[in-house]
Amino acid sequence: MSDIVKLTRLTELGQAYLAKQQAGLVPMPEITRAVAGEGFVPWEELEAQQTVSDPVAEMQMDEPTVLDKKYVKIPLRIMNTDLDDSIHIRQIGIYAMDPDEGEILYQIMQFATPREVLSLAANDGEFYVYNLNHKVTFANTSNIIIPSDPGFFVGREEFKEHLLDPDAHANRFDEIYEQLSKKVQIVLIPQGEDIPVSQRKENCLYFKVVDTVNVVSSTIKVSPYMGLKITD
Repeated sequence: MSDIVKLTRLTELGQAYLAKQQAGLVPMPEITRAVAGEGFVPWEELEAQQTVSDPVAEMQMDEPTVLDKKYVKIPLRIMNTDLDDSIHIRQIGIYAMDPDEGEILYQIMQFATPREVLSLAANDGEFYVYNLNHKVTFANTSNIIIPSDPGFFVGREEFKEHLLDPDAHANRFDEIYEQLSKKVQIVLIPQGEDIPVSQRKENCLYFKVVDTVNVVSSTIKVSPYMGLKITD
C-alpha cells in the first residue's frame, strides 16, 4: 500500500454506527465536527483509530451536497486567520454522535504527503483558505444532521464582481497610495556600487542595478538602467 496518495475509511466505530443506521436504530445520523491532524498511522491501522492523530485544528463545514442515497459531499475549510502557527495536515476526521458511545470518530482520511497551511504571519499577512471536499458515507442521506455555514461562499460571478469593484478594495488601495505618496525621490544605485542602509535617506525609493542590456525595436526601447519605455 506504499503507493497510496490518499485513503478514506470508515473507522471500526464508524462501521458500527453505519450498521445502526441500516438497522433503523439511528433514524437521524448526526455529524458533529471535522478535525485536522498532523499525525500519521500505517494504512492498515487507519480503521482502528478512535481519534485523529495529533489534532491541530477544527475545520469549518459548509453546505453539503447529496451525491446519491449513500454519499454526501461536505466542503471543509481552514482559514489561516484562525491559526497561530502553520500546520501540516496528514489526517482529517469526521466525528458523529452515536446514541450508545457518544461522539465517535466516524470516518477518516489520511494523506501520504502533508498538506501545508501557512499561518497569516508565515504567509506575509495574506489571507488564505484551505479547501477540501470530504465524501461521507451514510445508510440513507435523506435525513441527516450536518452543521454548516452556507453563507461563507459566494458564486463565481459574485466573486468576479467583487474583484472588479474598486469600492470593495478602497481601503487597501488608499493605504498603498498613501505609502507611495510619501516616497518623493527615486535613487538608482549603479551596478557594482552600493549605498549602506545607514546612509540612505527617508522618503526615497532605492533601486539597485544588477545587470544591463541594450535593446532597441520599433516600439520598445530598453534603457540599460531605467527599464522599459513604450514609444508611439
